[in-house]
Amino acid sequence: MIATLVEAGHTINVIKEDPDDNRVLECAILAQATAIVSGDSHLLNLKTYAGIDINTASEFIKRMAW
Repeated sequence: MIATLVEAGHTINVIKEDPDDNRVLECAILAQATAIVSGDSHLLNLKTYAGIDINTASEFIKRMAW
């Protein structure tokens, strides 16, 4: 599955500089995502969170290429 629709229910407070970015992490956890594809510097600086890889689109494509 490429996408799952979820509603954030709990609050993660990891990214202090831009609290709205925490909603992305919450949704990824709820959806049991294995990766987040983003251009957001706050998310990308984490590299991984709760076992979820955080990549740019180009990094993700390289990772998924076979």
